[in-house]
Amino acid sequence: VCSSDLDYRLQYPQVTNTPAARQQFDQNMKYIQKQNANRSLSFQLAANEFTHLSDEQWAARFRAPEKHSLRTAAVPVRAPTPSPTFSWSWKTKGYVTPIKSQGSAGTCYEHAAIETIESAWAIHKNGTLKVLSVQQGVDCSRRNEGINGGFVAQSYQDAIETARCLESAYQI
Repeated sequence: VCSSDLDYRLQYPQVTNTPAARQQFDQNMKYIQKQNANRSLSFQLAANEFTHLSDEQWAARFRAPEKHSLRTAAVPVRAPTPSPTFSWSWKTKGYVTPIKSQGSAGTCYEHAAIETIESAWAIHKNGTLKVLSVQQGVDCSRRNEGINGGFVAQSYQDAIETARCLESAYQI
């Protein structure tokens, strides 16, 4: 068991409980602490189940192959630059669902689309947050490639054409 100054406890499987994994964990914790000391950032980092991995190890396990080509053009969006005293959290406003893990599946595109739809619905309905089924989009998309990757724009199109179920109602 490894622990950090942030009181986070991480249990490694026996195969990764090596000096190299511990060294990478310590190196990543130093990075986290350095970033969190920077008060000009609008976010805080924390240790999680991936803290013992290097960037390369994480990418080898979780990054989907780059075989897709997106046929729609990206539209640049300019957000207003908030003043240093400005503070806003969609989470504390009740417009964001809890974090979900996709594990090693290449389904980040569907998570991003569904969580955006959930938040947009909550904003439109004054805080009525519904948790939709990510798995339904992964299973039923005709445009994306399930656990092998896809695109958010294509997931939106699927959601427009086929209504999404609540996570609690979707049966595999």
